[in-house]
Amino acid sequence: MKKLTFALIVVLLSGCSMIAPKYDNNEYKLLVSLEVDSRLLVKDCSDPQLVQHRLKHMVNTSELFFTYTFYIPHNDDTYEMAKILRTNINELKERYSQESPPSKFYCGIKSKILIESTQRALEAVGSKVE
Repeated sequence: MKKLTFALIVVLLSGCSMIAPKYDNNEYKLLVSLEVDSRLLVKDCSDPQLVQHRLKHMVNTSELFFTYTFYIPHNDDTYEMAKILRTNINELKERYSQESPPSKFYCGIKSKILIESTQRALEAVGSKVE
C-alpha cells in the first residue's frame, strides 16, 4: 500500500501541478543523504548496533527533510514524499528499539525499500522545472 501511495505521489509530482515546481538544492541534498545512508544500512544489517546508529542519523535527516518541505509554498508533493520516507524510517527505528532486533533478512529488505523510495524521490525532485 505504501509503495502504491508513493508511486501516486511521484506521478503527481511529475506534471499535474498548476504551478511549475522549482528545483531545490537543499531538498536534493537531504534526499541524497538518505539514499546513501540507506545503501550503507544494507551493509550494516549484520550488526544491530550499527543499524541503530545509522537509523538515528536517518531519523534526523528525514525529520529535517520533512520540516524543510513543509514550509515551502506549493510544495505539497515533495512534502508528501518526505512524510512517507519519515514514517518508513521511524517504523524501522522503532523495530530496532525493541528488546530483540529484527533479522538481518528483514533489515536487508527494508533497506532496499528505502533505497528504492529515495531513488524515486530523487528522480522526482531532480526533474523539477527551474
